[in-house]
Amino acid sequence: MVKIKRLIMTAVVFTLFLPVFALAGTVDLPETRQTTCYDTAGNAIACASTGQDGDIKAGVAWPSSRFTVSGDCVTDNLTGLIWVRSPDSVARTWQQALDYAKG
Repeated sequence: MVKIKRLIMTAVVFTLFLPVFALAGTVDLPETRQTTCYDTAGNAIACASTGQDGDIKAGVAWPSSRFTVSGDCVTDNLTGLIWVRSPDSVARTWQQALDYAKG
């Protein structure tokens, strides 16, 4: 009887949390390109077997063409972010830039 209750409870928990597990995907973060490692005092050290980013170099490789310019937009091919291009090279305040982007 205990085994059946445990089995039912496991099935209920699995059913309740299945949507959470199905929606929780992975995110491919870009490489940091970190090549130097540091000790606790902030001194540069050899990276081998430190477990620091300069040692493991995890992440997605950067695309050969980082940015693509198309009309009034610039796309970052690494992050997928898109910016409004400022063809007139006018210096703007933060508020002016926000207004320009909205327009």
